[in-house]
Amino acid sequence: MEYVSLGVLGFLVGYSTELVTANKLGPLKPASWVVSFGLLVYAMVMVCLDTNRFFLPGWLTFAGWALLPLPSLLLLYTLVFELPFRRTFVGSPSSTDMVTTGTYALTRHPAVLWYLLILASMLLATRSIVLLVALPIWLAMDVVWVLLQERFSLARSFPDYAIYKGTTPLLIPNRRSMTAFLRSFRPAGGMAAAGTRR
Repeated sequence: MEYVSLGVLGFLVGYSTELVTANKLGPLKPASWVVSFGLLVYAMVMVCLDTNRFFLPGWLTFAGWALLPLPSLLLLYTLVFELPFRRTFVGSPSSTDMVTTGTYALTRHPAVLWYLLILASMLLATRSIVLLVALPIWLAMDVVWVLLQERFSLARSFPDYAIYKGTTPLLIPNRRSMTAFLRSFRPAGGMAAAGTRR
């Protein structure tokens, strides 16, 4: 259970990133990202390696391993390729950095969806009892993180964020956002894209 707590600590360090961004303490931002990410990945690996397992049919375990690459690649794409990486994770994003196309047309924080799918896939693949306990805790911590972003950093960084907020759901896609998501991948001139972390 100590690894569940370590994951919680990773989120708490991540929360500090929002305070750093809100207070313009730039040099601390990349350090808090690295520590947060490192703690979260380490905790996820360690809970999966725990030897306490629950029973699942073999095909579900196989399905977990088969599904895991997709949300992992989506998370990488959403955070690293869609966002202006340097300004999002190192410097201070400007109003021109706001991304509203691609996966950010689906929800304002698509990485939460991909994180849930990663945890669910890992749970099926490893059948870890500790991960079964960790999943709802870590997911709740991730939701709190995006709520902190909504409250403290995004509206301050992006003057047009209120417009984006009015057209795109927070976490759960709807019909309109799915249509906007699909349209954003059409070759015709797309919008300049939005920098939310998640």
